[in-house]
Amino acid sequence: MHKSAALQAKAATGMNMSLIQAQSNFCLKQPGWEWADLDGTRLVWAESGCLWTASLTDSGLAEPRLLHDFNHMTFERRTAPY
Repeated sequence: MHKSAALQAKAATGMNMSLIQAQSNFCLKQPGWEWADLDGTRLVWAESGCLWTASLTDSGLAEPRLLHDFNHMTFERRTAPY
């Protein structure tokens, strides 16, 4: 599985993710994904402030499962302790 990210000038995140399986040349386009990678045999990705996972099948993704919703978190500036 290869992942490619092409810059899109009009995209809000600036990225357009595609996953391409080398053996079958299967392409899974996911314009809303901000990051994706394989974790062993499962695919993990970030989309709209959430972390998701799913298994890959011959026809695409199995049922996605939400790992964590980070949307409630906010940035907190902190001074380094040194």
